[in-house]
Amino acid sequence: MRKIPLILLNVIINRYSKCGVVVGWEGIFSEHFSMTCGVCQGGVLSPFLFAIYVDDVIINLHDQKLGCVLGATYIR
Repeated sequence: MRKIPLILLNVIINRYSKCGVVVGWEGIFSEHFSMTCGVCQGGVLSPFLFAIYVDDVIINLHDQKLGCVLGATYIR
């Protein structure tokens, strides 16, 4: 379990619960729509939040004995 101060967690939840997205391609842009998963591209916290997510996925795979095992080595 990660020990994140509740105030910081609430700030992150508030920030990500209000994310909107517009997709642009060759000068044409989509309508605005809500982002329901993922992290904000270019966000300062995005690499850190993604790393936390991936770390938890790897731990869960290891605990469930899923993934790739070569000999006695578990490949993450």
